[in-house]
Amino acid sequence: MIFFRNRLVFGIFKKVLSSIFKALYTIIKVLNLQIFLLVAVVGGIVFLTGGFSGSEALKLVFYFLAGSSIVYALVVTFKNLFGLGKKKEKDKNTVEEVDSSEEENKPEQNRQEDLFEGRQRIEPSQPKYFRVKDSKDLIMAEYCDRVELYRLENGKMTKIRTDYKTER
Repeated sequence: MIFFRNRLVFGIFKKVLSSIFKALYTIIKVLNLQIFLLVAVVGGIVFLTGGFSGSEALKLVFYFLAGSSIVYALVVTFKNLFGLGKKKEKDKNTVEEVDSSEEENKPEQNRQEDLFEGRQRIEPSQPKYFRVKDSKDLIMAEYCDRVELYRLENGKMTKIRTDYKTER
């Protein structure tokens, strides 16, 4: 019985301690306090060894480093929080909307030859686009072997997923 109780108590103690450390790590990471903690640890070591007792200049350097690391943490936290200073990169999955006038100008016979060769369908030069009925911002592009789903945002189509057709 004692073994079971000890195991239970130590298990609870371990979970509580790991939760506390995870919370502290998350706070340090979100608030970018890594450099400040490094300065604080070095300052603590210098204080414990008696390095601050005789030198006012060393105290000023420590205070400057601590203050500048706090300012750095605040600036980086606000930058990350509000997304400031990030360049808008073009998403790899973003494609331009294709003008289908080229396919519409083809004669019907050539279009059918492009789509079918015997009984197997071959991929046309451009997919057929369909709007999703329930959601007007979703567009499907149908190829012979797959269907791709895109979200239309600000005139750009962002790829969501690809579903491959199965042969029957």
